[in-house]
Amino acid sequence: MTGGSTISVPGSREPYLTRRQAAEYIREELGVPMAFSTAEKLGALGEFAEPAMWWGRRPLYTRDGLREWVASRARPRLKHVAASAESQIEELDDAALRLRRRFPDAGGER
Repeated sequence: MTGGSTISVPGSREPYLTRRQAAEYIREELGVPMAFSTAEKLGALGEFAEPAMWWGRRPLYTRDGLREWVASRARPRLKHVAASAESQIEELDDAALRLRRRFPDAGGER
């Protein structure tokens, strides 16, 4: 990571990261796309990781906290959604076929 020096607190096991460093850590180490501007926006909305502590007005984060936050935002693969969409399409096709049989003169042509 190249985002500057980290802040260590005596007695702490790991250094704290600034929001800029946190975004870089998420992107570089965890492999999740995260720009600093996105981290800033999410922080302003209260949707970014919970700060481990504050240094003045500056939120500071731990790597463990960031990993937990990323894991909480991850969604499972959407394989079931595709299967559900396929079944819905089949149901709509069946319904359309039933309507065409029931109203053969209604055709879709104008």
